[in-house]
Amino acid sequence: MGDGFLLIRLVNLSRSEKLNNTRGLKVSFLIIRIIVAIMLLFALAKLPYSYYTILRLVVCGTAFWSMFISIKLDKRTWCLVFGVIAVLFNPIFPIRLSRGIWQPIDIICALCFIISFLTIKSKKIY
Repeated sequence: MGDGFLLIRLVNLSRSEKLNNTRGLKVSFLIIRIIVAIMLLFALAKLPYSYYTILRLVVCGTAFWSMFISIKLDKRTWCLVFGVIAVLFNPIFPIRLSRGIWQPIDIICALCFIISFLTIKSKKIY
């Protein structure tokens, strides 16, 4: 039970920690897409401008994260979909559209996140 045993034990502990972190990231990835879809549907109501600013940040960030996962899973169509969503909701260079145009976009994007929740499930996300 020398140093070699301790080293093997540390390696095994780090593997189990990585496994637990991976599960947490998978669950987070699933939950955040549902939250974003709900936020997009709430955007159909007349809310303060600050809500739409936060919405841009959250949707853009989630779309980029989803795009990254789609690349890792070789799901090119989803990568393109999330790329377009990220550009639309980009908070740095915002696209200015009327409320009447944003409402169908919000619904379509919410549906995309919901459908992706149902279709992008893999054990090898991370």
